[in-house]
Amino acid sequence: MSDQFVEVTTENGILRGKKLQSTGLTSVPYYAFLGVPYAKPPIGDLRFKAPQPLEPWQGVRDALEDGLSAPQTLFAPGQVQGVEDCLYLNVYTPQHPHQVKSLKPVLFNVHGGGYVGGSGGSKAYPPDNFIDKDVVYVSPTYRVGALGFLSLQNDDISGNAGLKDQVQALIWTKKNIKKFGGDPENITIMGISGGSASVEYLLLSQLATGLFKKAICQSGSSLGMWAMDEDPKGTAIELAKAMGYTGSSEDDKSLYEFFKSCPANDFVLKQNEVFNDRAKNLYRFGFAPCVEKEGKGSKFITRTPRDILENGDFTKVPVIIGYTSREGFIVLMAPMVNDYNLLDKNRQIFIPKNLKVPENKRTEVGNEIVKLYFGDKPVSKESINSLVDLFGDMLFNVGISEATKYLSEKSDKPVYNYIFTKKRPKSTMINLIAAMNPGEDQVLGLEGVPHGGDSEFMYKTAMPNFPPPAEYESDEVPFVKACTTLISTFGKTGNPNCAEIGFRWIPFSSSNPQYFNWGDEFKMVPGRFCEKRLKFWEELYKKYGYVF
Repeated sequence: MSDQFVEVTTENGILRGKKLQSTGLTSVPYYAFLGVPYAKPPIGDLRFKAPQPLEPWQGVRDALEDGLSAPQTLFAPGQVQGVEDCLYLNVYTPQHPHQVKSLKPVLFNVHGGGYVGGSGGSKAYPPDNFIDKDVVYVSPTYRVGALGFLSLQNDDISGNAGLKDQVQALIWTKKNIKKFGGDPENITIMGISGGSASVEYLLLSQLATGLFKKAICQSGSSLGMWAMDEDPKGTAIELAKAMGYTGSSEDDKSLYEFFKSCPANDFVLKQNEVFNDRAKNLYRFGFAPCVEKEGKGSKFITRTPRDILENGDFTKVPVIIGYTSREGFIVLMAPMVNDYNLLDKNRQIFIPKNLKVPENKRTEVGNEIVKLYFGDKPVSKESINSLVDLFGDMLFNVGISEATKYLSEKSDKPVYNYIFTKKRPKSTMINLIAAMNPGEDQVLGLEGVPHGGDSEFMYKTAMPNFPPPAEYESDEVPFVKACTTLISTFGKTGNPNCAEIGFRWIPFSSSNPQYFNWGDEFKMVPGRFCEKRLKFWEELYKKYGYVF
């Protein structure tokens, strides 16, 4: 066999991978195993079900190309891409699997995409900037949208199939990664956006207990409004009707058989219709995780994330958690945001769906929220910075801040909090948002780091239908090196402190809060980022309570 190919024997059979040369900041050889199956294809009777362990195969299976993504239209409206048979992962290792000198720490990356899209493929998450850090890198694809998160709140379709996929991918990794030179006892789960919320969910689920040693949550929390469906059965019925179901909404068996019979692409196209209408409240991207009902089979969670976190019933491991300085940029991708007149006249729209405000108080609370962010000015194009801050807080910052508090107070393991403040001059995310706001040139000039802006210093992600990312400028290179070294150091030891930081990153404490400024200047900053705004929301929730 050519030295460009290498074979590894896993529990399920022999895989043939290939030798590649990294195209990151350094050019080093590594070995890639792409499109590796980690569960049976979730098709036919396995649609909506928890993933089933893979059966052995005979002979040598090529692992030379990415598996396809789950069905989705992310970044390609109206064009369904991907297939149901999507449960594959990629493994990248710096060592020849037959010449392993020592087992390397494992970084297990959960892809983002708001539970409606994304993949773990090599174009979405190229390993080049990590592969020279002496780690093994694993990147799975899981089910998204209705096919991954539909729930009838019964044992036929209990929900959270996509999260259970992640657990199965972790189980496969723990069983097999030693064959690739990875240490099964030193796995760090990490993710950005929806991947970050998933990592937090994995901390909360007993199904994932013992499968990892550390966690990195970047810009996403299980407490985010978009990361939880409080009425999954209602959402399922809405989708069924949009897809042409004419039976009874109370007939669960009929609903189940109907959903089983529908083409996969129909789910994607019709779920978009349902959520384009639901997007009037701006707080959901699509189908999302839910609390499952007790019953037969594996249940991911049967209590709310808030309940689990408040009671400390989660896996206690070292955690890095934080967000970018302007997370709210992402809401500018929603067409409704450009209707400033509508937003100004309907201020109740700014009330989060998990804030339990009585009907007779909604106008008052809506005005309070607008007052904090906009002062006496109307909601308008001129106040777009305030709008970005408002939605950033509601969708990301408040939930992540709460999760940071719970994780640090209820665990004896360190929790490292950060705010990411360095933006690429040629930001892919800003260009993407600008492309969805034609004529709105002020988007390009907005200050701060957008949602996903941190990932641009870690991955040179190629987005479908968009130009390739810009090469790193010479003054960006040291920062990229520092970012990936910090993450890989944490993956190795559970402590991010290393020479590249140049000082001690102090763990978060509610009694003495401080955060790491992850930007041009690495430094600890006392207090909490946007303290006044966070305090405002804490008081509102204390006064009115949580829906979930």
